[in-house]
Amino acid sequence: MDTTEFFGTEKISKILLKLAPPVMLAQLIQALYNIVDSLFIGRCSDTGLTALSIIYPLQLLMIALAVGTGVGINTVMAAKLGVGKKEEAEEYAGVGTLLAIIMWFVFGKHLDKGASGKWKYENTDGCTDSWCRYKYHT
Repeated sequence: MDTTEFFGTEKISKILLKLAPPVMLAQLIQALYNIVDSLFIGRCSDTGLTALSIIYPLQLLMIALAVGTGVGINTVMAAKLGVGKKEEAEEYAGVGTLLAIIMWFVFGKHLDKGASGKWKYENTDGCTDSWCRYKYHT
C-alpha cells in the first residue's frame, strides 16, 4: 500500500498504532537513561543528585522545544512540497536552521553562563574539580 493511500484512507486509530510506538520507545529510553543516571550519581554524591534534579527539567524543555520546532518545520515543509512549492519549502528549512542556532545559543550559552555564575557548584569538602571528588569519594 502506498504511503499516501495509507494516510488518506486508513482509520486514524490504525495510523496512530503504527506511528506511536517508535516515539513511545524513544521517550522510554530517555526516561530510563535519566533514572539510571540518577541512581548512579545518587550513590556517589547528594549534591550530584541535586544537580541532576535541577538540570532534568531544563533538559526536558530543550528536548521539547527542539522536537516541537523540528516537527513543526517538517510539517510546513511537507505541506509546501505537497503542493509543489519547493522554493517556499527551502525557505522554511532555512528558518528551521536559524531557529536551531538560536535555541543552541539561548540554552548553551546562557546555561553555561549560569553554571559558572550564580548556579556555580559550591563544594563543602574542599575539592574543586571533578577528578578530586571522584578520587576521594569513591
